This record gives sequence, structure tokens and C-alpha cells, in this order.
Amino acid sequence: MNLIDFLFKNRNWKEFRDNLWENIRIVPIIAVTLGLISFFKAFNIVLLTVYRGIGIIPITGLIVILCVSAYYLFISWPSKSTNTTKLVGKEILFNPSEIFYPELTKVGVTGLGFVGKTTLVNGLKQKPNPFKRTQILTLHITTSAEYPLKYFGILDGEGSNYSQQFEVINNSDILIILLDHNDQISGYQKLDEERLRESSQYQIQLRNSLKQKQKKFERIHILLNKSDLWSQMIPKEKATLEEWFVVEVERWKGSGFASYISSDKNHSSINQNNCTLILSKLSTNND
Repeated sequence: MNLIDFLFKNRNWKEFRDNLWENIRIVPIIAVTLGLISFFKAFNIVLLTVYRGIGIIPITGLIVILCVSAYYLFISWPSKSTNTTKLVGKEILFNPSEIFYPELTKVGVTGLGFVGKTTLVNGLKQKPNPFKRTQILTLHITTSAEYPLKYFGILDGEGSNYSQQFEVINNSDILIILLDHNDQISGYQKLDEERLRESSQYQIQLRNSLKQKQKKFERIHILLNKSDLWSQMIPKEKATLEEWFVVEVERWKGSGFASYISSDKNHSSINQNNCTLILSKLSTNND
């Protein structure tokens, strides 16, 4: 690799702009000011007096300006980044310190056991193995068909491992909260009110944890899963479930944990079209 590639290839130049602005605001600029004063004050005599030794004032000022400018460039230079476009469709081990360019939005899924997290995650990955469980934390790079230049990293870990699940949550830019009407994965349509209470309690615990960590997401997207099952419940149970879901969504909207809260009460993770549509929705600020 030549010097030009090393300095400029796969760098996050948006990061450079942000870093430079932040450093200019933070680092004292007295040296630059003094350098400018000394340089321009004596600029009108530099051509006539350099050979007599008086030109050391403007020359010193110029040297100060160049040195401080070089220092700013050095501390603001963007980190080497991973090329996101070359990883689309691939799964890699998750490294929280890894930088991606173009920018990557990390998506995590949380919810109670047997709510359908694994099925949804594999649906977002567009993989045909919905029941394969993951023992390590990984990142799957994908895009939305409707917005191909919007890159997502689907975080995936062991759903029953609470420490790993919270690692997924803490490293997500967008959090999908998955809710349901009971803990059955097929064929059971009756509303389990104990399940709703457990889910409400889990969300309270989650909000308390986020408050302690002062975590804020770009977006929280709340899904009522298993619509293929609960849509067949008797009208009274169905109304109870929908009312409960509305209340839970409103609690999140009043929490302040995300810049944008969206929801969908008619979701089924076993329907690949539903999963594909989620990425399109997450690409915009539309419900």
C-alpha cells in the first residue's frame, strides 16, 4: 500500500470534519492568533528586510501558523474505517470499536423469551434459517431494497443470555422492541394476561436500565408480533391486546429515550415481507 492510499483510502471524512470543528473549539488558538498578528504586522517589510535579519518576526509567525495547523490536522485525521459496501450480505464478529464507512446504523432486537426475536433477526438478515440460534455476538450487514444506500448492521446474540441481550441493546442505534400475546410460537390464539404483565414489567426494567446508562437511540420501533395468531382471537381479547399495546407505545413516547418512536401492531416475523418492510420503514422517519 502506498502513502496516498494509507492516508486517504477508507477514511471517514465526515468524522474528520466533525473532529476538526470540535478540536478548533476546544484547543486554545492563542498560538494561531499570535502567529497571524506577527506575520501580517511585519508582512509589509518582509521582502525588504529578510536579508538583514529583521524578517525573523514574520517568518516565526508563519512557522507557528503552519505548526499549529499541522497539529490540528493530525489530531483530527479520521480513523481507518471498514468499507461497508464490501460487507453487504455478510456476517462478521461484532467489534464495538470498529468504524464503518459509509455510515452503518446498528439495529438490535429485544423482548421476552419466545417472543420471536431469532425469527425476526433472521428475517431482517433475509436468511432462510429462522430457528438457528447464535452463541456469539455478530453483525450482519444489509440494506433496504427501497433505500440501497442506507446500510444496516443487524446485531445478533443469544436471546436467552441476558448479559448479551443488553450488550445488543447498549450498542444499537435503533432498537426494535418485540411484544406478543402469549409465549407460544404457533397454533395458540388465546390471550395470556400474565404474559402482558410480564412484558410490561420487562419494559419498565428496560427503561430503568436505559435511564441509568443515559442511553438514547436514534429510533425505537415497537412491534406487536404473532399477528397471524392473535388476529384470530375473540373480539374482546383482541380489543384488550390492542389497548394494552397502545398504552405501552405511549409510555415509550413519553420516555425520552429516542429521537423518534414508531410502532406497528400488525406484525408477524414468520412473514418475510413484514421483515423486509421494517428495513424500509427504518430508512425514513415514517410509521
